[in-house]
Amino acid sequence: GKIYVAGTGKAGNTIQVYVADALIGDGLVGSNDRWLIEEHQDLAPGSVEVRADMIGADGKVLARAAVTFEKEAEAIVLTKVVASGQSADNSDSAGVTVSKPLPNVIIRKGDNLWRISRRLYGDGVRYTTIYQANKKQIRDPDLIYPGQVFLTPEGDLNWAPEQN
Repeated sequence: GKIYVAGTGKAGNTIQVYVADALIGDGLVGSNDRWLIEEHQDLAPGSVEVRADMIGADGKVLARAAVTFEKEAEAIVLTKVVASGQSADNSDSAGVTVSKPLPNVIIRKGDNLWRISRRLYGDGVRYTTIYQANKKQIRDPDLIYPGQVFLTPEGDLNWAPEQN
């Protein structure tokens, strides 16, 4: 719900920012020759152009920069993996196969383990549950990549730190 547009320019000039040709905000270039426009606005999924115009004292456009980007629809992509096993004791249920679906998530651009954990478990600190279930493919919990597929266990995993 927020849009941030930033850049550099000549101190004192006005910056006007447009999204899809609609003015969303303006501001001044600071004494450090930098500017930042922050506005609350929801964008619909699809292709959108963001444009910044630097306006001189006479009201004329001195410089213009524009970029088009694709906003993807918000979605949590879940698929199911089925785990199955048999009872190992000598009870009457021995030989019965139990199947249980295990949800997994496909990582999208901008995802991180904390955010996924908050969505799925209601608590970001439970990111370690996802990390422990997928540590063979996660070298650093701060670095995950779009397209990776992670198992997301329902409960916390019982684990002990690896011994070196």
